Amino acid sequence: MKTVAKATVVLGSAFYFPHLVVGSPNASHLEEYCFTISPHKSIAMRAVDTTPEQFLGDNPSVEAAINGLYYGPDNKNEGIAYLADNWHFATEKPAHTKGYFIVNREGNNIDVIASLEGSLTDYFLVLGTHPLLVTEGKVHDQSLEERYAGRTAYRSAIGTKTGKDICFAVSTDQIFIRDWAQRLKEERYRGALNLDGGPISQMAIRGDGVVSIKGNGTENTKLVIFSYNR
Repeated sequence: MKTVAKATVVLGSAFYFPHLVVGSPNASHLEEYCFTISPHKSIAMRAVDTTPEQFLGDNPSVEAAINGLYYGPDNKNEGIAYLADNWHFATEKPAHTKGYFIVNREGNNIDVIASLEGSLTDYFLVLGTHPLLVTEGKVHDQSLEERYAGRTAYRSAIGTKTGKDICFAVSTDQIFIRDWAQRLKEERYRGALNLDGGPISQMAIRGDGVVSIKGNGTENTKLVIFSYNR
């Protein structure tokens, strides 16, 4: 599967940050993993029926993985998941796409935006789903909508702090969407897009030959997003 961006950028590094977020509603640990795209490291995604933990076990070159977008009762992913030149899923239901996580063709500009400029083929990677959590360093209004106010759940997100890095994040407590957005803002995310949560909210990280599991999800995801060594 081809997953290499068309140009290289600065040498990459990866960071794992377990946090106790102080002062946020329902304060609890936020687990995150951030990395930059480089000649030696990239981001990809794959349609699967497994957990991030099992995915790392089956793929030795993968460093970290997180569950993907929402999926419906027909077991089809809802939203947009586009990877340049080799993999593309797009829903026919526009309501499932209210915001985008994007990586440019060179791999050196990462952003979270409400409207996509140009076509999917202008990008290296596009994820489209709902709701937007953080844009331009501020909690986005989508996360405050009444439709998301009804229940707490374990949460997952993908975002960026610098516009150059990619961060996977999971909560280790069950929280409202609005509190999840606030938590990421307090952790200085420039942008963040919500991923599926609840029982599939899980992140797996490989370090020193050991796979560690973050988040409390145990059920299979239909899409895994991952960083890997080239």
